Amino acid sequence: MLALAVVLALTLSLLPSAALAGWGDDPWGVMLWGESASVPALPSFGLIALSTGLSATAAWLLRKRRRALGLPMLLVLLSVPLLVAAGTLDVPNTFVNGQIADADQVNANFDAVATSVNDNDSRITSAAADAATAQSAANAAIASAAGAQSTADANASQIAAHDTNISTLAIAVSGNVSAIASNDTDIAANTEAITANDTDITTNTAAIAAHDDGVFEISQTCASSTGCFTGDAPGFPVTLIASGSYRLTSNLTVPDENTDGIQVSSPSIRIDLNGFAISGPVTCSGGPLSCTPASGTGSAVKTVSPSAFGTLVANGSITGMGAYGVLVGPFAVVTNLYVHSNRLDGIFILEGSAASSNLVSLNGGVGIAGTGIHGSRGSTVSGNTVYFNALGGISTSTGSTVSNNTVYANTGDGIFAETGSAISGNTVHSNSGAGLSLGADASYRDNTVTGNGAGIVLGVNRGGNYCSGIGVVSADCP
Repeated sequence: MLALAVVLALTLSLLPSAALAGWGDDPWGVMLWGESASVPALPSFGLIALSTGLSATAAWLLRKRRRALGLPMLLVLLSVPLLVAAGTLDVPNTFVNGQIADADQVNANFDAVATSVNDNDSRITSAAADAATAQSAANAAIASAAGAQSTADANASQIAAHDTNISTLAIAVSGNVSAIASNDTDIAANTEAITANDTDITTNTAAIAAHDDGVFEISQTCASSTGCFTGDAPGFPVTLIASGSYRLTSNLTVPDENTDGIQVSSPSIRIDLNGFAISGPVTCSGGPLSCTPASGTGSAVKTVSPSAFGTLVANGSITGMGAYGVLVGPFAVVTNLYVHSNRLDGIFILEGSAASSNLVSLNGGVGIAGTGIHGSRGSTVSGNTVYFNALGGISTSTGSTVSNNTVYANTGDGIFAETGSAISGNTVHSNSGAGLSLGADASYRDNTVTGNGAGIVLGVNRGGNYCSGIGVVSADCP
């Protein structure tokens, strides 16, 4: 666009080349009769400078997309030659020196000059009017451009304010997104907590429903997965920390020979196996009897606190434990159990306890072991069937009562009882050791002791006994 304006200016500057006179105090030149004359005009250099300046200005305005200013400027540029260029004058008559000039011819020449001048005046007046119009249009365009610029400036300020608002909103949105993400995390955590609470509520509801009769229930599912009641963690052993009654609702199977089935840590707890079994992985067989695995520490029911006295275990089966079948504290009752194939003693009770009506067989240790403490407090072992255990049938400490048991084919003594004990009404047969091995002042009466590795060792015969077998010299017993 700038190049086009420059070319236009150069073209315009060449049009009034007939202007020959100078300005100021210089004469306008000499008019010769019969030759052309020109009215005053800018020299070519002035025209070029003026046209170039106007052209550059118009091009700059157009380049800046200000057509409202650039186009009027071009109109002014087009009017310049009309303002500064002069037309050519031709006179009708030519004279030479010495020739007499006719007045009419001279007047005709002057009329031609007057006509040409008047024509130039008209052209100048018209050009001036055009220039004024162009100037007015330019002024209007300038005013319009100024208004547009003011509007643009106001719009730019509004845009800048909007940008600031958008930035502020973007920051706020970002903060809200972070807050939403944090809330989502909190919601997820709360959902997990609610789910856990629902699980607890379900478990507790089931427990409450099960405890309508006042008995806490134990199953393989709760023992393995959730815990069966308050204070019992998921997994074995099931831990009994509150006094009361407990009942199995399914068989319990411990995972290995070193894990207890039920641990008792409070007094006065009653455990009803309810016809179900507590089982481990141990098996015992052969003759002599041996157990596999050959070591282990787990028991089916075990007291783990010295204050946990008065435990009752009844009505079920216990088999395959890595240590004892039942190991309970003082003043316990163990009754109506089938206890077999445990690596150590089948039933082990402490002082003041009772074991009755149990079937105890194929255990790696003594079938029933009651250990008396403090001499005056004994255990009662009655009505049991005890056979084929590896280290003896029944063994009690001082002051115990052993009555009405059937003790058969155990390795070792049939019945061992320390001083102060009373042994009566038992059938003791085919044990590899003595039928009765008693303390010096332990009494025995009404027992049938036959076919054992030895008869009766020590003790006080209170009558009614029948003895036979190796080492027995009298059916009346010693």
